[in-house]
Amino acid sequence: MENLKRVLLVDNEPFFSEMFQMHILRTIYNVPLSFVTAKTVEEAMALMALKNFDLLVTDLNMADKQGLTLISLLETLPALYHPKKIIAMSDKEAVIHSQLPVQFVLKSSHLPTFSHIISQCLNPDSELLIAN
Repeated sequence: MENLKRVLLVDNEPFFSEMFQMHILRTIYNVPLSFVTAKTVEEAMALMALKNFDLLVTDLNMADKQGLTLISLLETLPALYHPKKIIAMSDKEAVIHSQLPVQFVLKSSHLPTFSHIISQCLNPDSELLIAN
């Protein structure tokens, strides 16, 4: 597929990853997407060491390690492996100190908000084509 965008979803709750992925695939029409999921920080780091992702979406409150740790660890990888954009989600407000392009979103935000943010992160130069 032309201009396929690779998205890594990191969340220790498979239900959330599946729901989020299905919603995004059904609502964003102007960006061809490929999703990969990870349940742990270690799994995510291993995937990013092997593949380049356009977007990382991570939960900050994972059980194994905090998502903030994942963002900090990302800075130790060579720049070649950094995702172009990062969306960090949490149940409550969080302050993220990073040199990487991190955007914070409340996990309680409704799904159309996620669709809008994902579309803007993956294709900022085009008009949004999001189904309601």
